[in-house]
Amino acid sequence: MPSTPSVQQLSPLEALKALPLLNGLEAKVVEEIAKHTQFVRYAAGQAVFQQNEASNTFVIVLAGKAQVVSLSDDGRPIGTQVLNPGDFIGELSVIDTLPRNETLIAAEETVIAHLPASIAKQLFLQYPMITDRILQQLCRTVRQVAQIRSVLAINRAQSRVYHLLLRFAKPAENNALTIERLPNQQTIAMMANVSRESVSRAIHALIKQNVLRKDARRLIITNPATLTKLAQGEAEHNEAAHSP
Repeated sequence: MPSTPSVQQLSPLEALKALPLLNGLEAKVVEEIAKHTQFVRYAAGQAVFQQNEASNTFVIVLAGKAQVVSLSDDGRPIGTQVLNPGDFIGELSVIDTLPRNETLIAAEETVIAHLPASIAKQLFLQYPMITDRILQQLCRTVRQVAQIRSVLAINRAQSRVYHLLLRFAKPAENNALTIERLPNQQTIAMMANVSRESVSRAIHALIKQNVLRKDARRLIITNPATLTKLAQGEAEHNEAAHSP
């Protein structure tokens, strides 16, 4: 798997050229886009933009990781997505010119490309392949938000954490699952609507019970079947502790 560029390695123009969203555009077109793009570095926890503020840029993550957060009716922050390098947001406001409907927060040191909405809209209109990628991303976003809503409907806090871990995971060897570049605990907490301490306790309990194993920034789910049972409320922690 190719590694994503670090913040230190980043060259803004080269990062734009490497974006899947812009793949297939002539180099001179990407260079013209770069002339109109503002590249901003954000520290962990810093807001890239706020919900309900005026939207005048299309945002692309070039390095790092950012979390999309929506406010509930009672003001609680709910994490709905995690954006990795190459991911983008702001297409809705480019299309309808309405204010932002969510907040974007850097989950770690992150570099963001801010493309003026007017330039982004020209890209959408002039290049069908860009339009298709935008529509594909919109579909993925709608599905992800629906999944998060289904997780939030689960009563038990720990079960919500377990469900999120399963959703982050990808197949690996020996019937295991892995979560590459594991989101930090605060990110997971906002997505599960629990405290960071609850996430920490849930993960440490699963590691102690040999359901999970940590490897640097990667989390390995060594016993997906047990984690699935826990997520569905079909097993208790003492069962996990005795699972093979």
